[in-house]
Amino acid sequence: MANHFSLVIQAGPNPGQRTPLSKENLLIGRDPSSDLHIQDIEVSRRHARLIAQSGGFVLEDLGSTNGTFVNGERVHGVSVLRPGDEIRLGEVVTLRYELDLNSLETTPPSPSAPPRRSVAPPPPTASLPPLEERPARHAFDAPAAPLRPAAPPASQAPLPPPTRPDEPIAVRMAAQRDFVDPLDIDPYAEAPQGPVSRRPRRKGMRLSRNAMLGCGGLVLLGLCGLIAFLFYVDANSLWCDVFGGLIAACRPIVP
Repeated sequence: MANHFSLVIQAGPNPGQRTPLSKENLLIGRDPSSDLHIQDIEVSRRHARLIAQSGGFVLEDLGSTNGTFVNGERVHGVSVLRPGDEIRLGEVVTLRYELDLNSLETTPPSPSAPPRRSVAPPPPTASLPPLEERPARHAFDAPAAPLRPAAPPASQAPLPPPTRPDEPIAVRMAAQRDFVDPLDIDPYAEAPQGPVSRRPRRKGMRLSRNAMLGCGGLVLLGLCGLIAFLFYVDANSLWCDVFGGLIAACRPIVP
């Protein structure tokens, strides 16, 4: 990773000069034997040093006269560099610590063994329990149920018994109405237990009684109104005014 970084002169002699950091230790100074030779009066002979460490570089000031600064802060001892940091030597010379992308593209990747693909074992096939064989049933094994005649629906009324054409009409009507001949009743027979069914009353009689009660109420109301009217006439002496033509005493005397 050391050769992936470089120093670019931003200000000072030879601006734009790029120096790849291809050594583990790189000396910066005014001394011609320095790895990065910078001829400037503010740069000491042995000004600073770059040391490769942890995939990058750290900057160490070697006791320079005018000082070494990283991003405006003076370096006392060692300072860890990051791509894009600005290094200033004294007051004028400025360097920029950069990551060399071109060297990253040209460096071949390290060969590595292809990853092994883990093949999952096939899932165990679930075995179904054996089916129990049942003996086949034939149609002649079980006797068929006897057919029963269908019962008539409950809503269908029973038909009346057939009548003979020479039978009297009264007898036929009595048979249809469940007429019971009193002569055929045994006087010594026991009465049937349980409630005796009565025939339902006809609604016509109930309506006629209601009508009669309504008429009687109207008549009674009319009588009460007539009595109240006569009482009012008598209390106010209005007999001649109301019944003047019917009462002789109220008629005017003609001479």
